[in-house]
Amino acid sequence: MFEFVQKPSSAEQPTPLCCPKCHSQHLEALSTGRHIGGAIGTVAGAAGGIATALTAARAGATVGFIAGPVGAIAGGIAGLITAGILGGSVGGIAGSVVGDAFDDAMVDQLHCLHCGHTFSQP
Repeated sequence: MFEFVQKPSSAEQPTPLCCPKCHSQHLEALSTGRHIGGAIGTVAGAAGGIATALTAARAGATVGFIAGPVGAIAGGIAGLITAGILGGSVGGIAGSVVGDAFDDAMVDQLHCLHCGHTFSQP
């Protein structure tokens, strides 16, 4: 009826992160590089998507031409929108990955909610 559960040794338990200034464990991750990289990547990707959107609009208009002039216009608009959305999404993901790497290497990534100190993980 009783189960014996062995507690993990202290070597197996990770040490909780704490502020080096006040030793509080109330921390938040800033991810500044990720946010900035994601925003820049989204704008750049959307701009690149719109730059190539003429090809997408032409392809959409060609496919939509089967339905007549209204279909060609609707297909062209759908091609423009799709290219902008896909370009922005891919750019945002790529920018976030680059920004995350920047956070890990360069920027103070943790903020103490108790004393306001910012620091990097040891």
